[in-house]
Amino acid sequence: MHTQSFKNTVVIVTGAASGIGRAII
Repeated sequence: MHTQSFKNTVVIVTGAASGIGRAII
């Protein structure tokens, strides 16, 4: 398991979800 890679993925997914949410709002 690569913890750092996992954290980076979470950050990317969270950022994308936040961006989409802002676009909708």
